[in-house]
Amino acid sequence: MRNIFLLLFLFFLNMASAQNTKTINGRTVNQDGAPVIYATIKIAGSGSKQVLSSEDGSFALEVGNGDILEVSSVGYNPTKVTIKADSSYYLIRLQSNNTEMGEVVVTGFQKQRKLTVTGAISTVSGSELAQSPSASFQNALVGRMPGIFQQQTTGQPGRDAANVFIRGVSTYATTGGINTPLVIVDNMEFDYSKLSQIDVNELESFSILKDAASTAVYGIRGANGVIVITTKRGKESKPVINVTVNNGIQSPTF
Repeated sequence: MRNIFLLLFLFFLNMASAQNTKTINGRTVNQDGAPVIYATIKIAGSGSKQVLSSEDGSFALEVGNGDILEVSSVGYNPTKVTIKADSSYYLIRLQSNNTEMGEVVVTGFQKQRKLTVTGAISTVSGSELAQSPSASFQNALVGRMPGIFQQQTTGQPGRDAANVFIRGVSTYATTGGINTPLVIVDNMEFDYSKLSQIDVNELESFSILKDAASTAVYGIRGANGVIVITTKRGKESKPVINVTVNNGIQSPTF
């Protein structure tokens, strides 16, 4: 009789436990609604009970009522979600971690976490370049970055942009007799001859990659150095209006 009561007790205990657990579904997205892939979703205090979100951000996990989900992903602030008895689907929105993103540098055609930098890289902000009133931003680079050399061959209007060389010339002359660095604008290759057409007010940052370690991902294309330009993007903030006025007078000499 005693064994029977013990078996009944264990049976009803398992039934109660089964009623308190359920399988939930959900999706991890960022602040813009785009899926966050391979985010880690785990139950707090459970140790190994966790899953990863798929390529569209979806996931499924067996949980109990009152459990707390801990959701984390690289580049995002971790968040916690409490499981409710009347909810079986959870849309989890992760916020970008601006502190971590500040430790990211552009190398090649993608962004990588800045763990160690063994290559020679110099960067100047667009706001610094805009302080110099010049016909093109290449002329505004004078004296602002080590390892870069500018050569302005003419003052003719429309052709007064300076040629840019990074640590001199390292290859034989290309077509036209000019050894030019590779130019990357917003992760896309850009025509060097049109570099002067970029408005300095549109620049977020201007970087130069000067040695073999920093230009390794570009191969022979980076033999004369690489210019990496990031243009400005809209940000969520109060409207800001900047006005710049340049005035000049030219007169012929006799």
